[in-house]
Amino acid sequence: MLSLIPDGKGTLCELGAGWGTLAMPMAKRFKSSQVIAIELSPVPWLFMKLRQILFARPNLEIIRANFLTHPLPNDVRVVVFYMHPQMLTKARPVLERALSPGTLVISNVFEIPGWEPEAVHKLEDSFCPQVYVYHVPEQENLP
Repeated sequence: MLSLIPDGKGTLCELGAGWGTLAMPMAKRFKSSQVIAIELSPVPWLFMKLRQILFARPNLEIIRANFLTHPLPNDVRVVVFYMHPQMLTKARPVLERALSPGTLVISNVFEIPGWEPEAVHKLEDSFCPQVYVYHVPEQENLP
């Protein structure tokens, strides 16, 4: 998934960041970008905070919040996540409201209902068989 994120300025977000498995490497690789990891569950959130203490990433902000209601910054250029289809159904209208058209969205394993992926990368991995790549559609192109 990291290889799908272009270099550049702006904020990268991992929604439902869990244990920080993607947020930490994003912060390490994209040092000129702010990385925001949002996780609601207290145990994974605390684990991420501990990792942040041990492996300081000054460009990583770890937030304990529900990403469905937590405001996202205006300069988000990439959003990544690994969520089940029911959560993606809830997340889609939030993404459409909060993100600018053209924002890169990368979904691990599951597609976003109602959006057409621009690319589907098939992987030789039984836990992650595919990655879906989207750009937030223009308002007039929303289903």
